[in-house]
Amino acid sequence: MTWIQLVIFVLASFRLTRLIVFDSITWFIRKPFMHIVENTDENGKIIRQMAISGTRVRRWSK
Repeated sequence: MTWIQLVIFVLASFRLTRLIVFDSITWFIRKPFMHIVENTDENGKIIRQMAISGTRVRRWSK
């Protein structure tokens, strides 16, 4: 593996991870593990936060 292949592999892995974790198109993958909590701050702005759902294996961090 050359250095350029390694750089391309790292960048592709980064983009794939961002796609799975943050983009709305892959929500169906995250749906069993997370849910959206909407809170309103004092200015009336709605803040959306991802919350981890489940127990044991599904809840990998607190």
